[in-house]
Amino acid sequence: MFLLVRSKEKESLEAIQLVRRKGLEVEILDAGDPSVAPYLVQEIGTAVTPTLVVGNYVLPGLNLIREFLESKISGGG
Repeated sequence: MFLLVRSKEKESLEAIQLVRRKGLEVEILDAGDPSVAPYLVQEIGTAVTPTLVVGNYVLPGLNLIREFLESKISGGG
């Protein structure tokens, strides 16, 4: 599981706080890093940040991340 963020973006910072509050082990990758940026569209299919990648699921945007985490933690997923 990993979270793609932009280090100074408000929604990215909020997404980081969300996953940490849930106590999940998530690798955080900065999309502004030149070694990460080309990988976004080629491998993930999006350059939207934040994006949470869980297995085959790609969840771009804070709203989708929030919905996923709430359903996962509440037992809905």
